[in-house]
Amino acid sequence: MKLLEKFKNLFPKSGSSRARITRILMLALVAVGSVSTVLVGTIAWFALDNRESVIDMVSGDLDVDIRKVTAYKYVYPYYKNSTEFIDYDSQGTIKQFVLDDRTLVYDDTSVKDISIVQDNATVTLGTRYGGTSSYTTDQAEASSTSVYIPTSDYVPEFRYYLIGDDVFCGVGNSWRLTDGFAFAMRENVTNERSAVLDNIVVSAGSSFRLLETLEAGLAYDYYYFPLNSISESASPFRIIDDDGDEIGDRLLCLRSGIYKFTYSPNQLKIDLHTKEQGTRKDISVISNNSLDPTKISIDYSGSVNKTDYPTINTYLPTAIYNQNTTMVIDVELNFKNANDVEASLQIERTAATSNSIFNLADKYSDTTHNLDGYVDDANVNALRSSDFFNFYAVFTQTPYANANAIWNAMHRVGDQYSQKFANSGETYDTTIDCTLNLKENNDDTTIPASDPNSGLDHIYHCYISIEYDYEHGAYFLDKHRLGKTYILDRDFTFHFYGVQVREEV
Repeated sequence: MKLLEKFKNLFPKSGSSRARITRILMLALVAVGSVSTVLVGTIAWFALDNRESVIDMVSGDLDVDIRKVTAYKYVYPYYKNSTEFIDYDSQGTIKQFVLDDRTLVYDDTSVKDISIVQDNATVTLGTRYGGTSSYTTDQAEASSTSVYIPTSDYVPEFRYYLIGDDVFCGVGNSWRLTDGFAFAMRENVTNERSAVLDNIVVSAGSSFRLLETLEAGLAYDYYYFPLNSISESASPFRIIDDDGDEIGDRLLCLRSGIYKFTYSPNQLKIDLHTKEQGTRKDISVISNNSLDPTKISIDYSGSVNKTDYPTINTYLPTAIYNQNTTMVIDVELNFKNANDVEASLQIERTAATSNSIFNLADKYSDTTHNLDGYVDDANVNALRSSDFFNFYAVFTQTPYANANAIWNAMHRVGDQYSQKFANSGETYDTTIDCTLNLKENNDDTTIPASDPNSGLDHIYHCYISIEYDYEHGAYFLDKHRLGKTYILDRDFTFHFYGVQVREEV
């Protein structure tokens, strides 16, 4: 995640005495990575494979900072007493995940300038402390040493938890046990038996710590572990002492990612999920919720009004919408351009390979190929996600008020205004121009010139909705594919472009 070297004089000047000089400058690249657990069973799921989330920027004599990138998704709860089985019939919560935060400062240093060359962290823990006074039933009083529980007689489902602030939990509440992440363990850890918590998205800028719950008569006691040290000096985590007693109270995450936590006596080990791509290491972050084509088929056969939806394909846009599979990306931009800039967004994908259905003669109507889906880790049979997604973007100076407002605005039924790779004809489309729809009447994709040295911020937001496509998703409704797992390999990135126009004599 580095700032690339600036470049100037991309195009020669016109020979006329007065000419409009147009420079096309790549403002930013946002590669949205993702991760999903492979679910194998009688219901057909498909999800995204592990990829990187990276932000790079190139600029000429205009400047733009990507300040922050946040993802939003609808998260369903687990069944009671489970950390594995998701209850898709219960109401979920809109959660936010900070993929990158360049406004984050640690120890008076911008995080983008801190060298993080180690992926993992081994945290040495001190002797636990706490008890009956280490909880609160008042959310306003919750802190890293006073966890919030609903009532004083609340019964925790598990023994060990990771609890954290609102950035860590992804919701607007801090240090709540009910919003924490539970280790699937009720027994005491030993040297032979550790507690493991896997596939946890940890946002940049979030704080958290380990909590133990112990039954105490008719109630529970809550215990904390002092954070003594981290073996890896250049890890993505730092220990924070809030009260100056030289005892670490919380861990601060400086780089977002998917992490695995292993708690054993006197130690919390944090391992980053990575996927090597040659000399580059991909850091997985987040994916869309899995789509269930089997449920779509069952619902259409048994309960959908055929007058409104005469065919299953006409029902598919609504069916996808009802499953809350959308992922929304909020890219916060700070423009510092000396001249007017016309902003635009392009979606790019890698060249066609054997796992793109574009290689098939009849493409989406094919009923012969790709019938196996995921078999095991050695036979993943992944397909390209760009073949099955559509996109919708909103550009504005007036951000949405909160996570729910973002979700409500960007979670939409796919239609002709959704952008997608058509794969039409004999040409494999590697780019599509994604329309920047304007949120407010006074919004404009032309960014007016400003003094780059003024120190003033000119903040814009680009919201991008990523959704399974209402036409191409029919590929998985074929009877030979229903009931199977399909993995979609993320193969697309977003490029922000600016066309800068200025008058020269």
